[in-house]
Amino acid sequence: MAALSFLWFLTGVFVIPFTAIFTSVRKAFMLAAVWSLPFVAPHIWHDVNQDVATIYNGIGARPGTQRAEL
Repeated sequence: MAALSFLWFLTGVFVIPFTAIFTSVRKAFMLAAVWSLPFVAPHIWHDVNQDVATIYNGIGARPGTQRAEL
């Protein structure tokens, strides 16, 4: 797993800048967006779960009166 993480790191460090230099900046930005997904997806998923829990429990519910644990 560590080798895969290191390979992913090298992809971001080398491939994205070379893409920007030798092809197009737009393509490099698209690669950077895809490259960043493993880093940002867990945080986005956590925020979505918090929002769903807030809606399910009732907006403005008093602390300690939650009906669900998500």
